[in-house]
Amino acid sequence: MGRLPEALQNCNFAMTFNPSVSDQVVIHQLKGDIFYAQEHLENALRSFQDSLDLNPDAYFAIHPHHRKALILARLGRYQEALNTCGQALSLYPDQPKIHELKAKILKLLN
Repeated sequence: MGRLPEALQNCNFAMTFNPSVSDQVVIHQLKGDIFYAQEHLENALRSFQDSLDLNPDAYFAIHPHHRKALILARLGRYQEALNTCGQALSLYPDQPKIHELKAKILKLLN
């Protein structure tokens, strides 16, 4: 975990070079992963949402959808987490990790 702040700095530095949209998507996902590892859940949520705002239905968007739903659930925002799972499943119906997360959230609500 000692190098996560440096990794975050590198992501921010990369954004200063006017990267392509697809590169921005990846950079936001990396930032989200870094914030998540640091337990900065609100920042991670914002970074994953930034990634989704740029390209919500690309195949590689499964990761930010999953992380967003996971973070929302961890924050106790279960309905938003379920909605995010629903959005992800409408795009990627065969993704077991989304189905598993949705089942866990539903179990928490019962």
